[in-house]
Amino acid sequence: MIHWVGSLDEDLKACTEVTPLADVFRADCGYEIKIVQLDNRDTPPQLQLDKTIAEFVREYDGPCRTHLLIFYYTGHGYIWRSRPNELIVSGTATAESSSTEGTFPPNANWTKAEQPLDGACADTLIIFDCCFAGNAMKSRLPSKGQRSYELMAATGKDMPATQPGPRSYTHALINALVALLQGGGGFTTADLAQSIHELRDHDKSSVLYNRLVARTRHICLAPLERRSLPASSNAIRENGSVNVRSHSHDQDNLPDGEAERLDSEACK
Repeated sequence: MIHWVGSLDEDLKACTEVTPLADVFRADCGYEIKIVQLDNRDTPPQLQLDKTIAEFVREYDGPCRTHLLIFYYTGHGYIWRSRPNELIVSGTATAESSSTEGTFPPNANWTKAEQPLDGACADTLIIFDCCFAGNAMKSRLPSKGQRSYELMAATGKDMPATQPGPRSYTHALINALVALLQGGGGFTTADLAQSIHELRDHDKSSVLYNRLVARTRHICLAPLERRSLPASSNAIRENGSVNVRSHSHDQDNLPDGEAERLDSEACK
């Protein structure tokens, strides 16, 4: 969970929504949470963001269906006119107002920093609550096995976001998560996106975007202790069937009841 230090977040106060969301993921889902505050004093924010993402992937990446990486950002966002498909996360509203008391400009290129995610093996979900969040929907990446890689953005391309508060995207995200978790079991990102839309009648601009070329399954979220399949939260809601046939060159000579037993074992 990534946001800007309080001295750079005085106008939005986006940090006030980070703790409630972290509490839902930690207490209700049992997920391990790391909260990172970007600043502009000792090192460039770009290096901080690069390091945060690279180290998180290195520590937690693993096979899809058994590992899920979630990245959440709240704060300012904008784009360079010459590079409209690159999202800049910022501690200030625009590039022009980036002069602060810090040593470095308080902004970082998310599109550059997220490159380690492109090559990860784990299922990956990115959640953006900032202006121009939809501009992170760059060209789709080649699929890698059965991995899912999705983006939930508070806005479409070239659009502003609602400021933190009762009408914000994160506020609806928290309420949607709580409601879906009360239903028990798991739910997909599609369920979550729909619930957010239903809670935000005033703003239907949020999007759920598949980052991969292939049409992959939606990521599934569930509390760790409720996983019916210990290997993965992302297998909970999937439906599938496997036909297994047992063959024997001497099936006619099987003892009575043995054929039925084999069929029964194959269906387990």
